[in-house]
Amino acid sequence: MSVLGYRDPPSNNNENSVPGGFPTEDSSLTNDPQAINGYLRPTQMEFGQPNRAKNLVIIMILRLPLLLLSFILSVLLSSISFIDRFLKISAFYNRGKYTSSHTQDFDMLLESLSSRSVTSLTSPDTPAYNFGSVYNRENGIIGAEQLKSSFVSLLEACSKQCKYGFIYLHDPLLDDAMSFPNEILCTERFVNLIKKYEGLVWMADITTAEALQVANSWKIRRYPYLAVVMVRSGRKAEVVASASGSIDNYDPVKFERQLQQNHGKLVQVAQQRQNAEMERLIRGQQDSRFRESLRRDQERDRVREETRRAEEYEQNQDRMNREWLISRLHKLHPEPSTSENTSRIAIRFENNQRIIRKFDADLPIEEIYAFVALYQSGIMDEANSLPEHTEPPTGFVYKYDFLLISPVPRVELEPDCLIKDCDAIFPSGNILIEDIDSTEE
Repeated sequence: MSVLGYRDPPSNNNENSVPGGFPTEDSSLTNDPQAINGYLRPTQMEFGQPNRAKNLVIIMILRLPLLLLSFILSVLLSSISFIDRFLKISAFYNRGKYTSSHTQDFDMLLESLSSRSVTSLTSPDTPAYNFGSVYNRENGIIGAEQLKSSFVSLLEACSKQCKYGFIYLHDPLLDDAMSFPNEILCTERFVNLIKKYEGLVWMADITTAEALQVANSWKIRRYPYLAVVMVRSGRKAEVVASASGSIDNYDPVKFERQLQQNHGKLVQVAQQRQNAEMERLIRGQQDSRFRESLRRDQERDRVREETRRAEEYEQNQDRMNREWLISRLHKLHPEPSTSENTSRIAIRFENNQRIIRKFDADLPIEEIYAFVALYQSGIMDEANSLPEHTEPPTGFVYKYDFLLISPVPRVELEPDCLIKDCDAIFPSGNILIEDIDSTEE
């Protein structure tokens, strides 16, 4: 053993060894591996083994938290992804439990897409907008006049206005659900395409009943789905251009070319509608003039018929009045020859003619009314030429068209009252004749 602690190698030549000197190379030692291992093993045991164990312990201590943290993050991300998918699927199946209108579904979709939309520039030449700034009922680039809340209202508006209908079916369950809204619907090129043709827009969530019905009717199997439709005669919708599934399937140049090629058909349909509307207006005006002419003719016939009936009624009334007066003439009591139990009455007619006549006081005042009516009608002058015993018309009631008035004091004489019971004319009095029409005025 040397002073440095190294084991002296075995040597057959002891005389060449110098105390404290460096060991000399021995060919036997160099050529013998066991000798080399025996020579170096004590040094490795003394210096290498503790350092290696220490390093391993340190590495294990540092790697264990990192591995644990990586495992926790991996589990957390997997859980979030699973929960997100579960919530989407759960919302899809629970949707049927709640009733909502097409307008509510449409507004909810616009709000959802607006909140999730991201403004981005795919290239310097294709600027994009935020979804809420484009598709907004109140102040969007595509406003309330172009946004339709249901598929039926879209088709009706397209048919009535002869315009393109832009349809987008959104699938919220997809991982890249916002690819179509962000990279197509919000691009300036697509927005300008809608504005160019004044298109009408309808969007729907594929998890709603209306969107599912449209998808099943059109046999749509890949989402999102974007299409442009036009309505021809008969209100049948025809797909002009469409893109679905991956965003790579959308070719803006092809879209624009197809819309341009079919725009002539829309113009033709609009012209046909305009011609049909013009013909309808012309027919309506002709029908209106015919109805007006017919109305005037009917009104003229009605007036003529009413006039004829009125004249016939008046003639009939005059005839029955005359028959009644003739029969009343035969029942009129003659003027009393004495003054006993009589009333001497002075009657002034409207033409200022004045007649004085005596009437039996036991008779009703109606006798005076009958005398005045017969005198005014001139029937008294025809008494000699009239037939005798004329019967009044059956069921006819004669109405006097005048009133007998005692002037001072003014007293209206009632026909049913007896002459002797009326102090204004018994035993004498003055009577004025007033027409009923003038009295009512």
